[in-house]
Amino acid sequence: MSGAQLSHGELFRPDLTRLLPAKYLFNPTIISWSGALWMIYRRVNPQPGLTLVEWPRTLAMCRLGTDLEADVDSNVDLSARIEDAPGARHWHADPRLFMREDGPWMSYHDNNDIYVLPIQPGKLAERLPARRIVLADRIRRRQERNWGLFDDGAFKALYTIDPTVVLELERTGNQFDARTVCEGPPHRLWDAAQWGDPHGGSSPVLVGSCWFVFFSSNKQVDTGSEQRIYSMGFLGFDAKPPYRILYMSPYPIFSAASIEGPRSFYCDHAVIYPAGALFDRGRWLVSVGIHDRALGFIAFDHDHLLAECDPT
Repeated sequence: MSGAQLSHGELFRPDLTRLLPAKYLFNPTIISWSGALWMIYRRVNPQPGLTLVEWPRTLAMCRLGTDLEADVDSNVDLSARIEDAPGARHWHADPRLFMREDGPWMSYHDNNDIYVLPIQPGKLAERLPARRIVLADRIRRRQERNWGLFDDGAFKALYTIDPTVVLELERTGNQFDARTVCEGPPHRLWDAAQWGDPHGGSSPVLVGSCWFVFFSSNKQVDTGSEQRIYSMGFLGFDAKPPYRILYMSPYPIFSAASIEGPRSFYCDHAVIYPAGALFDRGRWLVSVGIHDRALGFIAFDHDHLLAECDPT
């Protein structure tokens, strides 16, 4: 894993000019595969005559060096290869990379639904057919976006954190149907009144007997303001059903309020958005979006994080 030179909690911001051009480049996800570190990132380009929600959203992929800088020649426009599922918008946002038994997979959303596809960094197919995930036994939310997908011998998803809801996904025709397998009681280790409700972030990563997740939350600055401050937390849930949360940070391990620079094009939010995590020899490398306009990497010591967690 790269980023060994970073200290605990240190943020590194790479050179964005080494990526495919866009006005805003953010919300990266990462994976180690075939001896290399790969990143998929989100691109947004404002267009004259279009509203903010109509601006094109696309995805691109590149290889990262040991210095966490992109190999310029490795950049690929993923959205040019994605074949949208029937009825989906050509609007690709917030990628997540995760491992299954057959190799790496990617999820993303079109601002309404989640889509998944297998992906082989370094041997990328010319066509990438995407499949929609459909809730089969729950009333869907207006937007389905921040699912934590993982594979423990079956295809699963951490649907919500509080309460903890885990779904199992089964392929049915050209889609995946998701059904509830576990739903735990609400818990109050994370102070939602102060930091906002916890939402999915990085895909779960198995370390020992726990799946670990870096999650996000956001809180309105004050009444009458649309501005929000994002925070990042850390949790670990049992690898066995009912997937009970065993560790959870009681307060943010990183706050977007500490990051200087221009803020989001959307309501001036201060954003820290974890979308990928790698674990190696007691260290974490987390890929994050910054203020909806840039990206970075933060390193953490695993034992340090566990010491800050409240056991449940």
